[in-house]
Amino acid sequence: MSLSQDQINNIVEKIAQRLTKWDVEVAKSHSRTLSRLLRNDTRDWWEQALTTHREELLDKLREILETTTETQDGCLEVATKTPKRVTWKGKRLYAYQLLCVASQGVLPRQDEVVRHRCHNRRCINPEHLQLGTQQDNIHDERTRQYR
Repeated sequence: MSLSQDQINNIVEKIAQRLTKWDVEVAKSHSRTLSRLLRNDTRDWWEQALTTHREELLDKLREILETTTETQDGCLEVATKTPKRVTWKGKRLYAYQLLCVASQGVLPRQDEVVRHRCHNRRCINPEHLQLGTQQDNIHDERTRQYR
C-alpha cells in the first residue's frame, strides 16, 4: 500500500524536529576538543548537508518517500529489486543512508554503516534503521538472513 501524503508529512516532520534538536547539540559540541578530533571529510559533508541545505534535504526525503509502499511488517520499500540509490549534493548514496542520518540527526563516524533492524535492505523506514559498525552488520547477517 502506498503511503498517504499525511503519512509522508508526518515522517518528514519528525525528521525536521530531530534536526532542530541536532542543531543545538552541534552548536554545543563544536567547542569540544573531541569533536574537532573526530572531524573528517565525510562528517563535514553530512554536517553541511544537515544544516546548510535543510529545506532541500526535507524535500528530497519527501520525494523518496513518495515512491515507497508499506509492507505488512511496516517496512517502507522502494519499487526496485535492490536498495534505491540517490544522488544528493554531489554524493551517490543509498536512500536508506540519507533517511537514517537525517532522522537520527547523528553524524556517522567513518567506521559506521546503516543497519536494517528489519533485515530488509530495500526498507527506508527511519524507525527500522540505525547506525552501527560493519562488524555489527556482519553479525546481523550471520544470525539472520536478509529478504
